[in-house]
Amino acid sequence: AGRREGGAEAPPKLRIMSYNILANRLAEEHYYDLYRAVPIKYMEWQYRLEGIVREVRRLKPDILCLQEVDAFDDLERELRGTGYCGTFIGRNGHAEGCATFWKFQAFECLASESIDFSRHNLRNNVALVHVLRVKGLHDHKLVLGNIHVLFNPKRGDIKLAQIRTLFDVVASARKAHACHSAVICGDFNSVPDSPLYSFISLGKLDCSACDRKYLSGQVEGLSCGIESFLGRSKPNSLAKMDDAATNPQATARKQKTSNHWSQENLRIALGSDVCEQPSSNPGPIGSSSSSSVATHPLRLVSSYKTVSSMEPAYTSAHRRFVGTVDYIWYDVGEDGDGNTASLSPVGVLLPPSMHDLARENEYCLPSKRWPSDHMSVVTDFAIREAK
Repeated sequence: AGRREGGAEAPPKLRIMSYNILANRLAEEHYYDLYRAVPIKYMEWQYRLEGIVREVRRLKPDILCLQEVDAFDDLERELRGTGYCGTFIGRNGHAEGCATFWKFQAFECLASESIDFSRHNLRNNVALVHVLRVKGLHDHKLVLGNIHVLFNPKRGDIKLAQIRTLFDVVASARKAHACHSAVICGDFNSVPDSPLYSFISLGKLDCSACDRKYLSGQVEGLSCGIESFLGRSKPNSLAKMDDAATNPQATARKQKTSNHWSQENLRIALGSDVCEQPSSNPGPIGSSSSSSVATHPLRLVSSYKTVSSMEPAYTSAHRRFVGTVDYIWYDVGEDGDGNTASLSPVGVLLPPSMHDLARENEYCLPSKRWPSDHMSVVTDFAIREAK
């Protein structure tokens, strides 16, 4: 802990980093489609591993949430020497998954839960939840979530269900362990102007007002690399995203047959039996009602929005996408004992500008300097006494 003017002790800091490191399997499978402008040597796992570890050592996070991990043993071996320990959960049928690391001298793990969404019939994505005690700090307890949400833009119902399921687990863990704070990190495969982003930040979403295929704000097949982002090349016909991609009202105006939610889609999104009863009108859901509103129990705020008033300009960049999908959220609600949250974000790490990348001829990630097609997101939190 540092000292402020007048001798008052400054609150201790906690640095949390979230990073989609690009699974080696996916780097190989999608090389021609997404990464063919990248020299092969920068795509090789050993080169990227060294870059990832170098990034961690440079930024020195206290907690590290990784997605698209398919070489956990390599990472664990490298990070153990830097003072980290961690756990991993792989996707059912695939080698990659999520891994969470923490400095073992600074934290004690009190509980953990692995979420395999395939067990909930929500595809084979995964998430991790840990309850960590900060050593030497009045038993401050933190519940931490780490998730990689389904990519498929057409399945907004499944994306919503995965996020809602994780939030329910985090809320239960915070209450059960009387945690002073909660942080959720990951690749949410949703852009800031999307209905899914609103669901996270507002705690509810009326599904009937949104087109299921545009729930994440992504457009399948979008081709908009860094050069197109900078206006240096003409994007192809798939590159232009109109306002229907991120504006559900515009979508409804332009597509009279949009907003199609089947009873099954809605059941998946809401995670309830509301749509399992027989209906005289089993067609698409088209009008607002309490039975179409998804909710979650947390009061989440983006650390980046708190500190810089906006999300990063981008967190992922390759030939077919440039945008923000990675976030660090913190809960400002109460714990199980009625204590208010005790984390306050005081600093964030912004990615290099697109023009900086262009000056280095890094028109596609990964690159010589950046070992993934995502940039890490990092937040410094001040730990304050819970009220």
